[in-house]
Amino acid sequence: MDVIISAGVSTDTRKLPQGSAFFALRGENFNGDVFAPQALTAGAVVVVVQEWTGEPPAGTAVIVVSDSLLALQQLATWRRDQLDIPVVAITGSNGKTSTKDFTAAVLSQRFKVSATHGNLNNHIGVPLTVLSTTKEHTAAVWEMGMNHAGEIAPLCEIAKPKYGIITNIGTAHIEFLGTQEAIAEEKGALARSLPADGIFFIPESCKFKESIGKSSSATMITVG
Repeated sequence: MDVIISAGVSTDTRKLPQGSAFFALRGENFNGDVFAPQALTAGAVVVVVQEWTGEPPAGTAVIVVSDSLLALQQLATWRRDQLDIPVVAITGSNGKTSTKDFTAAVLSQRFKVSATHGNLNNHIGVPLTVLSTTKEHTAAVWEMGMNHAGEIAPLCEIAKPKYGIITNIGTAHIEFLGTQEAIAEEKGALARSLPADGIFFIPESCKFKESIGKSSSATMITVG
């Protein structure tokens, strides 16, 4: 069997590095499998799809899975386990990206930092960020966003942060979660995911800080 080495991972044929692996994701209104042949033509050496017919071009490989998104997330989880670096995870109703940028800038004075690009902070973006992290990185600052309940915990399972920052708990996405208390419960999943020797930061003014602190085995530090 020939060994094919991928130089990266992508889910977008428009931003496909040469020699990369293309994950053909599906959604309500799109089917990434349609773009898999195009990805191979554009320079991908591996495509991960849910359906495929025919033979792949020479020097390339097609991997057929039952769920391409799950495969991406599982690969990212495996990759995270290979990385012996401290991870800072950031969530909150507002200010995540600016806080991520500031934190990464400070840590870069001492570490080579893997940081979320733009706002790639969801169930697709976090795995892609993890998979873009190399052995040269010595710390990570990864942003985590959510729209609905139950989204933060799976991201933490992939990222395995030791440190966390909850920027604030406002009313963004309250139309999906119903109450600010439900938003706090969801954001608090970050704190609950941390190990006992972990640390998380939360505003002193946050009215949910006590309940979040009690739910976590990590050390809580209030700011402000």
